[in-house]
Amino acid sequence: ILKGLLGSSPGDLDLQNAVANAYFLMSDYNQAYSHFQQIPGSHWARPEIGLNLAVTLKKLGKTEDANRVFENVQKPKNAALSRYYSTVENY
Repeated sequence: ILKGLLGSSPGDLDLQNAVANAYFLMSDYNQAYSHFQQIPGSHWARPEIGLNLAVTLKKLGKTEDANRVFENVQKPKNAALSRYYSTVENY
């Protein structure tokens, strides 16, 4: 369903992030990364995008890239996302 929606709205950042995260949750990190790359880098600072992108990059063995992405992620104010931020920071 998400990929179908993405076909009609390829510029929708939240939809692109949802598809990337669906692949991330299925441990298909290559596909997740492919979709994260469709999101402009200026949006990677958003924790709901950058955190899973950083983990994806680590899973793909791109540790330096993962660290660069993570360093630019804004610290979230939401408690649950803040805990996840700490988990990713120590990953």
